[in-house]
Amino acid sequence: MEFYEACVLSSKEFLERLKTYSLTELTEKFGVGEGGDKSMKADLLSEEIFARNLSSFGRIYSEESGYIGSGEKTIYLDPLDGSDNFAAGLPYYGVSVCLSEGEKPQKSFVCNFANGDYFYKENALEQGNIYEQPILTVDRPFSSLAIFEKAYANPKVADALHKNGIKFRSPGALALSLSYSRCASFALFMGKLRIFDIIAALYFLDDMYIYNKDDTLLVSHDKKIFEETLEIVLRAKEEQDVL
Repeated sequence: MEFYEACVLSSKEFLERLKTYSLTELTEKFGVGEGGDKSMKADLLSEEIFARNLSSFGRIYSEESGYIGSGEKTIYLDPLDGSDNFAAGLPYYGVSVCLSEGEKPQKSFVCNFANGDYFYKENALEQGNIYEQPILTVDRPFSSLAIFEKAYANPKVADALHKNGIKFRSPGALALSLSYSRCASFALFMGKLRIFDIIAALYFLDDMYIYNKDDTLLVSHDKKIFEETLEIVLRAKEEQDVL
């Protein structure tokens, strides 16, 4: 089985297995995972399925359980990107998988479990739907809407963007938001960056403008938007850090 096929198979298996549990069971919290958050049953269920189906490709490094198995290559896994959205019933959560040599990506897969959209890259970026439904995530270079993940924790920056007339949303699943970032004027995240969250999706964006430094990640397809936004963000971040 190829890596892509194993990822699609795992996604479908997870979505089928969800039907066998109650919401109370799926949202039960367990111990703190490798990424620093408490793991839900749904997180661990996805991890178990993906780890089983991908173990032949390399050693798993998961946000939930850390290292699983062995192998020359490393598979970075966020088994349920947007766990809080899943628990709340908001249709924006998925999986992020990246097969790497060290931290150099070779194959990446991100899937939105809520609608089946997937992004896959081995040599070139592919987009599709695991249920072969139409996918609407085409490039939208004139989008006036931005994505600002974790805006709630960065009030000065959010206010600065608002004062500059920039509309944004905070969907709550970083790997998905980066994958969908071609539909937005830019995507911004400010906070602790964990490799599970970003390595797969950033592999899709090597043709975009990227700033990734000091817990700030900004991506855009437009150079002018990128430069103007970065200036606003860094200036506001300095004011925010002083407080």
